[in-house]
Amino acid sequence: MSSTGTPTARDPRGTVLVIALGVAAIAILLWLTSGERERNLRQSAVGFDALAIWLRDSGQPARVASGWERIDPADVWLRILPLYDVDLDARRSQPDNEKAILAHQSEVDIRLEELREKIWYLPTLVVLPKWRSGMRLTGVAHPDLLNDEGAVEELVGELLGTPGEFVPPTGDFGTFTSSFGDGSLQATLYLPRALKGSGCDPLIGTAEAMILGFCMLEVPTDDQPNYDNSFWLLTDPDLMNAHGLRLGDNADIATETVAYLASGELAVIDYMTSVWSNRRSNNAERSWADLLRFFGPPFGVLWAGLAATVALVLWRATVRYGAPLHRTTGRRASKDVSVEATARILRLSGHDDELVSALVRQRLDLAAGELMGPHFRADTDALTRMVDWIRPRNAELAEALARSADAQDGEDPLQRLDDFETTLAQVLNDFGRTPRPG
Repeated sequence: MSSTGTPTARDPRGTVLVIALGVAAIAILLWLTSGERERNLRQSAVGFDALAIWLRDSGQPARVASGWERIDPADVWLRILPLYDVDLDARRSQPDNEKAILAHQSEVDIRLEELREKIWYLPTLVVLPKWRSGMRLTGVAHPDLLNDEGAVEELVGELLGTPGEFVPPTGDFGTFTSSFGDGSLQATLYLPRALKGSGCDPLIGTAEAMILGFCMLEVPTDDQPNYDNSFWLLTDPDLMNAHGLRLGDNADIATETVAYLASGELAVIDYMTSVWSNRRSNNAERSWADLLRFFGPPFGVLWAGLAATVALVLWRATVRYGAPLHRTTGRRASKDVSVEATARILRLSGHDDELVSALVRQRLDLAAGELMGPHFRADTDALTRMVDWIRPRNAELAEALARSADAQDGEDPLQRLDDFETTLAQVLNDFGRTPRPG
């Protein structure tokens, strides 16, 4: 007969590691999924990645900023900021069917405050939205896929203070004279979005049909009065996006325009919705808003993953494992060795009754530890303690355990041991414990 102490708890580190890896994998998957959608937008017909490639091939420094890149604003002379949001005051809705997806007007949310800050901090060319999501997804420019002119006019009103009005196109294609270069270049646009009544100075087109103009930002009273409120406004993105660069002289006009606005220095196509450039002096007073930026996009996913990991670790440590189990040491271990030696002597001498009684006592000690926890005192009568603990919960089962543990005159030792083991197993099972081998 062998004796075992209370089993040690399972090492939780392996499980915690698996949970942490799972959460990290989910966070990475979400990031990759969002990044894939962004890449699809940038590289689509309505994206501006092709413009960056064309500008570099033409000798004009240009690059793309999207999400995780770090850019020194001191090196940037022009920010090209394409908008894919027709309502700066509301979050875009999530379409729930194929028709709604094709008709979706806003693909990237940006707040008006962020847009104003971008204009304040760097010379900025703002590009208005023109197409619904269906244009990007199908690659087909169709009149039904144009976004709502009224919504874009309201967006212009938020920037300029006056919404202006889009001029209805007289045909499928319109041509507009560029003031850049020698004046011979003609911009060709499909279903052009030309603006009148905006108050901007036209650079491409005229005051009554402006495509590109120099404008002043409408700023609330006493809001950032020391910053430059001027910017350039491109009313039709097809002059510079992948869809429109191949039409007419658009590619050459885009090169001339960017080279002039950026003075031949670095131009950055900015897809980010947060402000990465800041012209405030190093002595500017810090505020809590500077810290809160680290909890906004794209860091929100990382913080959410960390919070989920911490919650899972705490749950695993407290609910699943409970109080730590102690190894059998000291006094209890000495008693187990003594019981094993005594049992061997009794078996060799033919004292089966005493042997069974010793085994019963040992099994009761182990069961008491299982039921009442590791703080059960091994020097007390385990049977009495167990019966007293079980009786309020199941009086019949408590009496059955007491009867099976006491030796009866003339009772066969093996039958007594079998009855006791059966009763003890029922006790442990009823209270959610697993019988341990003796």
